[in-house]
Parts: sequence; C-alpha cells; structure tokens
Amino acid sequence: MQETKQSTFLDSLKIVGLAIMACYVCRFWPMVIFLIIYGLAVVARTLVKSKMTKSTQLAPIVPAEPIPAPTPTQRDLENLAFSMICGRITELVARDYPNARWVWEFPSAQKLIMEGHEVYILLNRAGGYRRARVLYQNLQVTGLKYEGIAVASTEPVANPVPEESEPDNYSLLAFQWVDAHLSDLGSRCDEAAKNGLTHLLVSETELPVAQSWQDICTELARAGFKTKVLAEGIKIMLGDDKNEHRPE
Repeated sequence: MQETKQSTFLDSLKIVGLAIMACYVCRFWPMVIFLIIYGLAVVARTLVKSKMTKSTQLAPIVPAEPIPAPTPTQRDLENLAFSMICGRITELVARDYPNARWVWEFPSAQKLIMEGHEVYILLNRAGGYRRARVLYQNLQVTGLKYEGIAVASTEPVANPVPEESEPDNYSLLAFQWVDAHLSDLGSRCDEAAKNGLTHLLVSETELPVAQSWQDICTELARAGFKTKVLAEGIKIMLGDDKNEHRPE
C-alpha cells in the first residue's frame, strides 16, 4: 500500500516536470509559474498526509495494574479481635447457660481489653442474675469465671428442714429494666442537658415496684449514671453531677 502511494506521487511529479519543460520550451512563462506552484502544493500535501498517517498509528495497549488492597489499620485489627472475642464469649455462655443472654458490664470493654484490664459480663436467664469475669490472653478468650454461683451438693439430705423464705431479690428485675431502657434514658439525658436542666426525673409510673429502685440505681451506676432514689421516682444527675464509673 505504501509503495503504491509512493509510485503515484512520483508519477505526478514526472507529469508536472514534463509540463514545466514543455511550457519553458514554448516560452509560456505564466503557465510555468502555475505548474511550479501546483507541484509544490502536491509535494506539501503528500508530506502532511504521510506525517498524519504515522501519528495515527495505535500505541501498544499496556494492561492496567491491579489496585492493591488497602492496608488494614490498627483500629481495623482491634475491631476484628474484639469481634472474635465477643463470638467466643457467646459460645461459652451458650454452652453453660443455653437460655442466657449477656452484655458487657461497662460500655468501654473494648478499650479495657486492649489496655489489658480485667473485664466482666452480666448475664440474665442464667438461673438468676450472674456476673462473670472474662479470662483472656493475647486477645484470645480462654474461659469465663462466674461469680456468685452456688454448687449443688450431691449428698442425700435426710429429713430436710424447711428453709426460711429469703427476702425478695430484685437484681434480675433491675438488670432487665435497665437493659431495656438504657438507650432511651441516654437520649432523654442528652435532651435534658441541651435544655439546660441539671437532672432528669424518672417517675414512679415508668418504674417497676419501689423495692427494686435501689437495685435499678446500682445498674444505672454501672452504665455511668449518678442517681438518687426519691419518693416520686429516681433522679438522674446531669452535667457536672454526672460521672462515669469505671473499674480501678
């Protein structure tokens, strides 16, 4: 294809050259000038086309390099380790108390674990109210140490003496009530603080029996609230009066 174009270009130049010579012999000067200009135009046009053909040649396609996956941060690794710890605790609790459910004793459990402190979980539906210490090493849970669990005796008891009825224990009721209302109480405290209030009163109509109020205050203290039992309900202090209870 390229050789055909060059042959056509040379033939055109030969014809123009012969025409110029014929006009020169016949002393036809205006036609000589015209043919010279025409020949130069043909040459320039041919050179421009040749240059454009070379510039339009396709460059070799270089395959794009795959985008490397982002390097996980320290925070990502901590979140992954904490998630595995929670999963392991759930397995151990389900093994010991299939119907129980658990929550962290303190919301800052992840930070406490990363700093190497002791952490505890709270359980209900485990034959009563339970508290357990999470045993871990190198961010791996090795077991749970339950507290306040009485071991039943396997020895037969002759002529059992009827035991006196124990006073009512409202710990489980308090735990369940706080667990169900903790998020709502936090929102109400934030809203009250924005309105310039120094305390929030949880009225008796929202609370269970009055005998459980002291236990509810204990559970609220675990969640970081400073409370006080009143005749008309439970008073939650806000602002400077609110402090967060954390383990030593």
